[in-house]
Amino acid sequence: MSKHKRNEHPAKKVYILLFIALFSLALIPPSEDAPSLQSRLSREAWVDSVFNALNEDQRLGQLFMVAAYSNRAEDHYREIEALVKSHHIGGLIFFQGGPGRQAVLTNRYQKAAKVPLLIGMDLEWGLQMRLDSTMQFPKAMTLGAIDDDSYIYEMGKEIARQCKELGVHVNFAPVVDVNSNP
Repeated sequence: MSKHKRNEHPAKKVYILLFIALFSLALIPPSEDAPSLQSRLSREAWVDSVFNALNEDQRLGQLFMVAAYSNRAEDHYREIEALVKSHHIGGLIFFQGGPGRQAVLTNRYQKAAKVPLLIGMDLEWGLQMRLDSTMQFPKAMTLGAIDDDSYIYEMGKEIARQCKELGVHVNFAPVVDVNSNP
């Protein structure tokens, strides 16, 4: 291995992995509701143009997703907004709060971001898991006892609809938790 290879900037590997991940998304076969090939190519060109306009620090910041809450005081909101502006973080994962407050904060943070933020939540059993005043769905153990999978499918569809309405792009669910407590 040459000396040049050993001293290669570690962030370069991250950029290569990010590029591979983004490129692999283009290889996912389209569903019935998927945009046309031309539309996808246009979106990919936009992503490339945004990515190429970022400096190294901004690209690095895009790899981070920070915890955010909509039930905290204004100083927390300003801290998150400062991270978005100064460190160019790529996303937020919301935890506790309320749907209305979270929507307002999501819009505030998106407005502060140079690159649109990826918004995520861990919602294994719906928004009620993290947000007050939202619909409660059955938990996994109950779902496992249901014979008709169509009900579970419809529940997943409704949770997805609610996420979309709230501006959540990624629901970090389902997960494969093992219940080891009898």
